[in-house]
Amino acid sequence: MLRKLEGVERWIIGVDPELRLQIITTRLSFPDALTESVRRNVQSATLIFQFLRGIIERRMSARSLDGRSALRNCPGEAAREGPSAFTHLMSMVSLNLAVFNLLPIPILDGGVVLLLLIEMLMRRDLSLSVKEAVFKLGFVFLMIVVVFVLYNDITKVLPSG
Repeated sequence: MLRKLEGVERWIIGVDPELRLQIITTRLSFPDALTESVRRNVQSATLIFQFLRGIIERRMSARSLDGRSALRNCPGEAAREGPSAFTHLMSMVSLNLAVFNLLPIPILDGGVVLLLLIEMLMRRDLSLSVKEAVFKLGFVFLMIVVVFVLYNDITKVLPSG
């Protein structure tokens, strides 16, 4: 979703602590509820991938990536709004973690699946030294992302000027 924050338009994916949800409760049969759940999860996951693609293509700022400090007040606020808001927040956090975990980064599950597919196509195991190098590279990449997100969080908390 596109929001104007501090006079600048920014893409927000996942949780926006200032956004108040308009929750509409609708009774659905089990098959309809399952279909709607899958549709909404696919829609949210697609937004996550569009955001990541936008960062890679440099159409969106990587500074909009937030870590846990941006989420520190969200669970309490969502709980005060009621069980539906809290469940929605937890499901969005869960979906974001699941999508991130399935990215083809070697140390994550998506990377392991990718390596297994490569080995399947090659019809042989990769050498242990190659696997170690790939996993080390994935770990370094993840640590760079963690440090970058922490830096973003710290710079947003500290007073500017």
